[in-house]
Amino acid sequence: MRRYKYQEGAGKFGLFIFTIIIIIIAYAAIKYIPIKLNSYEMQDYMEKLARNAAYKDDEIKRLLIAKAKELNIPLSDSQIRITSSPERCDIEVNYQVTLETPFMQKTFPFNLKVSEKRIY
Repeated sequence: MRRYKYQEGAGKFGLFIFTIIIIIIAYAAIKYIPIKLNSYEMQDYMEKLARNAAYKDDEIKRLLIAKAKELNIPLSDSQIRITSSPERCDIEVNYQVTLETPFMQKTFPFNLKVSEKRIY
């Protein structure tokens, strides 16, 4: 069987491109997954606070800001909205996290909402 000169290395270039694409996807996933996991953990914490009737609105805000600092979430007092009654508590948190990589910068908005019946 004859080998033509233009066929040499054709498979190597395709493998190189495939490897670069996989590395870029893995790098983006490694940067994005912790941001998403932190938002899930924040939502779970919000549900816990909303269920407990012992917490007042200002104490809930203080605890949410402390948890956000622990999770590296940029959150201020003005980004938290709490509506509570004796039987129900609604918490809404809006924040943005910026993902910076060498080749892009993307801002992900998060709008976490919790509405729970209070447990006494």
